[in-house]
Amino acid sequence: MKQRLPPLNAVRVFEAAGRHLSFSRAADELCVTNAAVSLQIKLLEEFLGKKLFHRQNNQLSLTEDGQDYLPRIRESLRALSKATDRLFSKEANTLRIGVSPSFGSKWLIPRLYRFLKQYPQVNVELATLGGKTTSNMMCVLMIVLLLGRTYRLNG
Repeated sequence: MKQRLPPLNAVRVFEAAGRHLSFSRAADELCVTNAAVSLQIKLLEEFLGKKLFHRQNNQLSLTEDGQDYLPRIRESLRALSKATDRLFSKEANTLRIGVSPSFGSKWLIPRLYRFLKQYPQVNVELATLGGKTTSNMMCVLMIVLLLGRTYRLNG
């Protein structure tokens, strides 16, 4: 079965206009013109084949269909936002470390447990670097996450 999704920008505009019951306030929030809001609402109404707003004497109100659609759209946008935040936070809290086998086994691994206990939100990916190029390397470990935080392993 083919999914019929409305234009997502128009859905976002509808949610803002429906929440404010004002095209002007929706336009201000979304940093677009009133005409752009009006155009997106018209596009969505044409896609759905239903009117979503009553427009009378500079007053805006939701039609029955609009009242039914708005909470579902709001929840869908929240779910999309949460899913996106979760995806970004997973990536932002992933720490990738590459070390020589001896440094990893003798220094890092014994301290890693304390780090993970102190920072349970951080996912650690550990890889060993082998070969002659790393055997003579001085190992310095500084861990910086994308969030701008620095985590230190004491000891």
